[in-house]
Amino acid sequence: MASCPKCQKEPLIATTVTSGLHALGCPNCDGILLSLVSYRAWREAQSIESAPEINEQNTSPASNDKTACLCPKCRALMSKYRFTNASDNQLDFCAHCQEVWFEQGEWALVNNLSLAKEITQIFTRPWQYSLRADDVGKPYEARWKKRFEGDFEKILAAKTWIDSHPKRSQLLAYLNQPAD
Repeated sequence: MASCPKCQKEPLIATTVTSGLHALGCPNCDGILLSLVSYRAWREAQSIESAPEINEQNTSPASNDKTACLCPKCRALMSKYRFTNASDNQLDFCAHCQEVWFEQGEWALVNNLSLAKEITQIFTRPWQYSLRADDVGKPYEARWKKRFEGDFEKILAAKTWIDSHPKRSQLLAYLNQPAD
């Protein structure tokens, strides 16, 4: 029997995360151990239009434990993965067992961020690289915003237009010419 990775000794019991999605849960800390095999089967059964329901027991504010935990099944160290830049929360993932540990409230947070149908993508390199690129770009954009103050939105709109223009390189060459 698997034990809670946070409470250590508490046995995990069968629970329902949302309609049709079954997992193991800790009755003490309300954490959820979700098998990606079960998740993929649930995901394939979902229609594109339907939004997942939130199980009432998982609607409390999301915990955010930064300590590493051991996989309840194989006892290997689980890796932490950020899932959005809007939150500091991280999901614990065991690549060997294909299990995800959700701290109390994290499933509700993932659902509220419209990521419940993207769980498997979170653990991919492109997803993680995208989060890092956003982190790097924010300070850069903040410096330009401060430098141009009230004109920044106009400049950003012009940049977006130029970047999407089919003759972008010629536009930039023209703009770089000295004024007469």
